[in-house]
Amino acid sequence: MLRDLLREAFPEGVKLTKSNYEAKKVIKELGLGYEKYDAVAMIAHCIGEDPGRKDCETCKPTWWIVSDNDAIGEKRKIPHKVLWHFPLKPRLQRLSMSSKTASSMRWHAESRTKDSYLRHPADTLAWQYFDYQHLEFVKDPRDVRLGLASDGFNPFKNRLSLIVHGQ
Repeated sequence: MLRDLLREAFPEGVKLTKSNYEAKKVIKELGLGYEKYDAVAMIAHCIGEDPGRKDCETCKPTWWIVSDNDAIGEKRKIPHKVLWHFPLKPRLQRLSMSSKTASSMRWHAESRTKDSYLRHPADTLAWQYFDYQHLEFVKDPRDVRLGLASDGFNPFKNRLSLIVHGQ
C-alpha cells in the first residue's frame, strides 16, 4: 500500500519498483547491497564460543528461537540477532564512478584554499601530521581517508567512558 501511495504522490516521470524484491535487486546491481550474518555469538556476550552449539557454557542463553507457526509447517531455527554488514569497498568504488563525485573526493588536494583558516579537516594539524607520516599515501589524491565515529554505538549495553587528560 505504501508503494502505491508513493507512486501516486510522485510525478509521472519517477519510476518506482513494483516489489521489495525488485528494489533489492536494483540496490544490489548498484553495488550497494548488504550481507547478513547470524550474530548468535553476540547474544551470548562470550568470545570464542562455537555458534553451532545450542547453548553457551558460560551464560547459558539459547542462541536460536524456534519458529512455531511456520508457513511450511516445519520448525526452523531463527537467530536472536542478525548482523547487517554494508561492505565499504563497493560504496567507495561507486563514488569514484561519477566524474562529479570523484572530483569532490579529490577537492582537498586540488581545489581547497590553503591559508591559515580552518575550513576543512585537511587544514588541521592531525591531517598534516598524517601527511608527514605517510608520504606514499599522500602522493595520490584519490586515496580515501576514513574517519571512524562511534557516537551512540553500544552493542553490549556497556557504558565505557574514556577520560583524556590534557597536559
